[in-house]
Amino acid sequence: WLPRGIELLKAQLAICLSGAAWLPFDMDTPADRIAVCLEDAEAVGMITTDEWYEHLAEVPQTKWTNTELQKPLSESVSLAKTTPDQPAYIIYTSGSTGKPKGIVITQKNICHFLRSENSILGIQEQDKVYQGFSVAFDMSFEEIWLSYLVGATLWIAPKSLVSDPERLCQTLKQEQITVLHAVPTLLALFPEDVPNLRIINLGGEMCPDSLVDRWALPHHQMFNTYGPTETTVSASLELLERGKPVTIGKPLPNYGMLVINSERELLEQGETGELCIFGPSVAQGYLGRPDLT
Repeated sequence: WLPRGIELLKAQLAICLSGAAWLPFDMDTPADRIAVCLEDAEAVGMITTDEWYEHLAEVPQTKWTNTELQKPLSESVSLAKTTPDQPAYIIYTSGSTGKPKGIVITQKNICHFLRSENSILGIQEQDKVYQGFSVAFDMSFEEIWLSYLVGATLWIAPKSLVSDPERLCQTLKQEQITVLHAVPTLLALFPEDVPNLRIINLGGEMCPDSLVDRWALPHHQMFNTYGPTETTVSASLELLERGKPVTIGKPLPNYGMLVINSERELLEQGETGELCIFGPSVAQGYLGRPDLT
């Protein structure tokens, strides 16, 4: 439970290197919801700041401050060896019942997703990537971990900038940001073009045709992604072009999609049914909920 910034990213990396799984919370998350999720996940502890430590009085788990954790160790520590099926992180969603349920994403799930999606996006070492999503939202992993994967520069936005589209638009130009991951609603509020954006990757909600008409210009590559948290961030992707319908595109490499009926039988093209997604990035399941899994 840390504010956006370098200390949060350092803590996230440290948990990953330790072989443990992380459970991220947005700073606006109420303490009682945090307590419910920590209990459900059987978490061993929580990292926060000195200033916010007192707000977690009702959380029974061990609490560490980032100041405390940065003190030099008295002895060396060996990093844990992780396995592909080991949990990397847990994301909680409310679900239709209102009771939070944790989705377990493994090391295999997230590592495969990052390589798979970037084989199409093509983010490179020389790119400068905008980081604006909360780490409690899995689209933040596209910003953060894809940048780590290729050695790109990550530009962390202050919270005040994230909610100010006009100022954000100007800042993206001033900072020469080349990659923007965003929801369509945010992009629609930009008052003008940002010519230095090489890649615009949209997700999280439906992308309107009007946005494609505005932004699918020769100097931008504009993508639409689709996928529930249960399939590790995204499962399909489409390169958007003016004059063409906006779709969820094709499955990412090594993913697959089928349209099936209630009997789980494959339907013919043009028929309406349920979308079935498969592949190595389908999550391990709902934590402690085998019935839902």
